[in-house]
Amino acid sequence: MSVNVPDRATGIAALPTFSAAAELIGLDPSGISRAVKRLNIQPLRWGNREKHLQVADVLRIAQGANRYSLEEVAGELLDRTERDHPEQAPSIRTEIDEFFAALAPRTATPEDEFIAQLRSTVPADAAEHLIELYLDAKRSHQ
Repeated sequence: MSVNVPDRATGIAALPTFSAAAELIGLDPSGISRAVKRLNIQPLRWGNREKHLQVADVLRIAQGANRYSLEEVAGELLDRTERDHPEQAPSIRTEIDEFFAALAPRTATPEDEFIAQLRSTVPADAAEHLIELYLDAKRSHQ
């Protein structure tokens, strides 16, 4: 997988900061800091401002966090970029596509099937609430 290092001025600004990544992934900023350290991620700095994370790094953290699906995180990241930095959207989209292309094919698990069934049969807000409750209960019993 290639890593696109963005144009310094606009590219880094389009990448999420630790706090923005935390919102996308469903962690608190300290959880992002711990994941960055654990995964040996090198954040990008821009002046004296907050550190930014590359797309693949955000998705790697999301993969380990098991809060939101990778697709949801990637979609929100792209939506945010299209809204705030539309000129960088093609680059971000390419990095997202490269990340997903490098993943091993996934097979449905009973949990995946259960979540898909909830989403297809229950109103969206209720389904997402039930899924969140289910995943929270599962995490608390591990």
